[in-house]
Amino acid sequence: MIEDGLGHFWMPSNRGIVRVARKDLHAVADGALGHLDCQLLNQHDGLPSAECPTGQPTCARDASGRLWFATLKGVGRVDPAGFRLNSLPPPVRIEQLAYQASSARSQSGSRRASDTQGDARVRLTAPFPEPVRLPPGSHRLEIEYTALTYSTPEKIRFQTRLEGISRDWEDAKDEGAK
Repeated sequence: MIEDGLGHFWMPSNRGIVRVARKDLHAVADGALGHLDCQLLNQHDGLPSAECPTGQPTCARDASGRLWFATLKGVGRVDPAGFRLNSLPPPVRIEQLAYQASSARSQSGSRRASDTQGDARVRLTAPFPEPVRLPPGSHRLEIEYTALTYSTPEKIRFQTRLEGISRDWEDAKDEGAK
């Protein structure tokens, strides 16, 4: 583990280099913070390999303040003074909605397929011409969505929250990401 002199620790691991703020580490240790925000840098960020060797010194800081890390496929270098996080969330796009409808009513642009219980499966594909309103008795709502980014799309993490139902954001489960 190495400190950058700018308030962060950098920790090599077998999954990449973890960057975490010193103040956040102290806050978690003191119980003032419930979870630790950190960044993981790996081959998608320009490192030769995500895996860093263990059991020996694997990082150093030079006279200019740059950090050097040994990886299994070569040496990686980071300049903490020039390190910038992209904190802007990528635009999210809803691609399709699907639900079970008890009634025979249909919305424009929907496709129905009956299931074994007599309910109709309704699928609505974007773009939606008007606000989507589900009929009473609708259930088993599925929302297919994606986010558009060209900067390390492998690192996109989704969280969901249903307003009026969920109080907190929850990590979305990846069930067959496309």
